[in-house]
Amino acid sequence: MTRAALLLLIGLLALAGCAAAPQVVVAPPPPAPPLLRQTIPDSALRCAAEPAGGKVRSDRQAARYILALKAAGRDCRAKLGFARDLIAHEGEQGP
Repeated sequence: MTRAALLLLIGLLALAGCAAAPQVVVAPPPPAPPLLRQTIPDSALRCAAEPAGGKVRSDRQAARYILALKAAGRDCRAKLGFARDLIAHEGEQGP
């Protein structure tokens, strides 16, 4: 091999060693899942009707009225607590 060919070969090898390093492309992270907005069912926003008072003629009627009134209040408090819990935990991710 002639000296010129040897220098050309060495020069080509040197140039090949100076080639740019391969670019590493990093993919962007996947988008966050959309937040699911909780909807409160209509049944949770309506309380049981208050019982009609009317004339109370006996202790038994008074007791039934009081029990019905307490049941209506209990129903309303339970539904309000359900709606409050939904709103308080809105945005939290489940398992």
